[in-house]
Amino acid sequence: MVASTSCSTILAARYSLSANGEVKALAVASAKPEPLLPDVPTIAQTLPGFSTSSWVALVAPPKTPASLVQWLREEFADALRQPQIEKTLADLACEPGGWTPQATAAFFRDESERWKSVIREAKITLQ
Repeated sequence: MVASTSCSTILAARYSLSANGEVKALAVASAKPEPLLPDVPTIAQTLPGFSTSSWVALVAPPKTPASLVQWLREEFADALRQPQIEKTLADLACEPGGWTPQATAAFFRDESERWKSVIREAKITLQ
């Protein structure tokens, strides 16, 4: 794992429809209110604990030298701080994370466990 960032890309794609009144946003799925829609509540305000978002991660193969992983992480973090990239990410409702490899790996593990639990409880099977 190198680094990651999270996005609400569906929100960004639908933001203009909400902004001009074509649709009414009822709630956002992220854990906290979205800056693009500050007056729209989160689903978690009605269903405590609910949170989901899309995310992007830069992942290196296993056994990649730690020095290379660190260099990639620093370059990725530097790129996320470029003004044009910051603006583009903000326009897409993305929040640059720049997480460490350890934090990204922990996030992967937590998400995998969370969604395994959802799949089991909902009795979802492959079709």
